[in-house]
Amino acid sequence: MRQSLENAQRAAAADEDADGFVNYPLTVAEVEAVALLKECSPGMYRTSLRSKGEVNVARVAEIFGGGGHRNAAGCTLTGPWDETEKKIIQLLSDAVERANGAKDITEDVLR
Repeated sequence: MRQSLENAQRAAAADEDADGFVNYPLTVAEVEAVALLKECSPGMYRTSLRSKGEVNVARVAEIFGGGGHRNAAGCTLTGPWDETEKKIIQLLSDAVERANGAKDITEDVLR
């Protein structure tokens, strides 16, 4: 999920207005991990990560200097929207696969 500066300004939204949104997709049984990227400044995104069960999003956040707990973590990402979103989605997909018994390929994604 994304929240751009433009969308936030257009909606006259306060910074914290979207904070709970990251949890909504987890109410769907098939969803195991979620990311919300909130644009803080052009090319910089405060990112909230959430998961269920054994999916460890704290490990993903740590790659970017963030932290948290297995099922709730955060970090700051930088770069173009599409590239940044693609990278975090891949890392979350890998975390889901690891939780379901797949080999750890996190380092391959960062190369």
